[in-house]
Order: sequence, then C-alpha cells, then structure tokens
Amino acid sequence: MAELHNHLVQPYAGITDVQRVGLGVEACAERVARFGYISKQLMLVHAGKMTSVANWEFKAAVGQQLWESALHWGIWRERIGQLRAHEHLIESHAEGPLYDLFQELLRSQNDAEYAVGLYTVILPAYQQALQRYRAETNPLVDQPTVRAVGHVLLDLDAHLAFGQSVLAAIEPADRPELAGWQAHLAAYLEAAGGIDGTQPVRPTYTLPAPRSDGEFRIPPSFARDDRFMTSLPKINPWNEDAIPDHLEFRPVRREKKQLEGRLKQAKTRKLCERAG
Repeated sequence: MAELHNHLVQPYAGITDVQRVGLGVEACAERVARFGYISKQLMLVHAGKMTSVANWEFKAAVGQQLWESALHWGIWRERIGQLRAHEHLIESHAEGPLYDLFQELLRSQNDAEYAVGLYTVILPAYQQALQRYRAETNPLVDQPTVRAVGHVLLDLDAHLAFGQSVLAAIEPADRPELAGWQAHLAAYLEAAGGIDGTQPVRPTYTLPAPRSDGEFRIPPSFARDDRFMTSLPKINPWNEDAIPDHLEFRPVRREKKQLEGRLKQAKTRKLCERAG
C-alpha cells in the first residue's frame, strides 16, 4: 500500500522563508498606501494624456494600462483596510513630492517624452519597490499583500516589455532633451524617497524648475497618428439650428421635436385643468 510521508510534504502551503522577521503592520500599511497612490496617479495621468498621444499603438497601450492601473488601485485600497488602516493614507500623498512627480509627468510634451518618463523612470522604480517589498516582508504573515504584489508585477512586467518597443522606436534615441527630461523626472522621484519612500531623499531646493504651473487641462484637440486620415469632423462648427442636412441625424431631431410637442400638450392640459 502506498504511503504518504508527512515529513516530506512542504510546510506552510509551499511558502518559504517564513522565519524572516519582516515588516511591521504600520510599515506595511504605509508602503501599500504609496502603492495605492502610485496606481491612482498612473490611472489619472494615462487618462489625462490619452488625447495627446499620437502613435496609435502607444495610445492603445495607454488605454490598457489605464484600466489595469485602476484595477491595481482597487487592490491596494482593499488591502489597506485589511491592514487595519484607512484609505486616507493613500490620499495623504496628494500634497507632496509624489504628487509633484506625476504633475511633471503630465507635462510631457510629446510621445517620446511620455514614453521615457513611464518606461525609464516611473514604472521601473515601481517594479523595484514591489520587488523590494516582497523581499522584506514576512511571506507567511503578509501573504495577502505578497499575493497582490505578484499580480501587479505580472502587469508591470508586460507594461515594461511593451515599453521597450516604444523606446526602441524613438529616433534618434540619444537626443539631449530626452536625457534631460529623464534626469528631470528622476530628480523628482528622488525627492519623494523613491516610490516606496525607503530611498535617500533629495532636498527639494535642489530640484530643477518644475514644468507644472497650475492645474492641468486636457488639450481640446486630439493628437493624430500621421499614418491615418480621418473624414469625420471632430468639432461641430454649427449650432443645433443650423446643421446642414447632410450632417443632420434626423431620428434624434425628430424624437426631440416629438418630445417638445408632448411637453407643450402637457402644459396646456395642466393650465386648462387649473382654469376649469
């Protein structure tokens, strides 16, 4: 009869290094809060830059990464509560160096600058911070966070792999202004102590002058990929009463007129009832 040798079965459901001291609950919550803020800012910055990205493939990836960043934000928000903290820890970074970092990223002036900011500064630092967390926390006690980190890293690995194709498409790749922009964002990242706040902090008075000078406004016009043409107007130059017949969507206007007629009848009926 076959026997199961109990002492040969891996303990702790296969989790190893369970004797590691790890991080305290407060330290875990603080780092998770920063991860949550990073995910939220990535989501918002992608949304803000969507109309400004011209390259079609890059724009599609920005949309996908926006959605996945939103999922990550939800993961970190849920985990922060499980760590006996509150999601206000996430929003506590809304006024500080992390906020300044993403405000600068929003001011990327073209596809190349945005790609350099994302794929050479922000996302690699985020990836390293998650890997550092996984290496320092207790993998048994903090298993839910370790599991969340693993799932987010899967997405970040895919984002960075795609990003390499975008960076490789930049010509010439060694333009001085791109190197300057990379150094600019890296300086703001250093002022935040890195993504997770564990790195040496750069004094803010040594930072280069910011590009951000107030609230960000999404550009009203869409950047277009030069490879494609469009035959549809993106802005309506006519008011509603002067739309040319060939551009008029008749069913909608007919329904609107019918609705206006019914409203007039209802008002007339109500007036008659009051008069009677």
